[in-house]
Amino acid sequence: MGIAVIGPNQNARIRYRVPSSRTIEFDVRADHSVRTYIMTKKTLEEFDSGAKNFKYYGGFQDPPRRHHRQELVLPFDGHWYLMIVNPSSRSVEAKYEAFF
Repeated sequence: MGIAVIGPNQNARIRYRVPSSRTIEFDVRADHSVRTYIMTKKTLEEFDSGAKNFKYYGGFQDPPRRHHRQELVLPFDGHWYLMIVNPSSRSVEAKYEAFF
């Protein structure tokens, strides 16, 4: 299990290779509420450019929560990114794990 300390209004991005089955599962446990997104590299670039509407393939956005767990089938090859967003004004410690 990885650990990320995410500053106020910041995010952590963890890159994984899409497995041949395309089925993934992730688990995030944070000490304060966070948002999660499953993204491609292109989606990350859209997010970074400030786009308000961008495509994501999973995760939990609203309301932010402390525990996220989801299993899904990705409709693409290559790499996928687990992005953990800290929407608060204090730092957050998030433990994360991905399963294939």
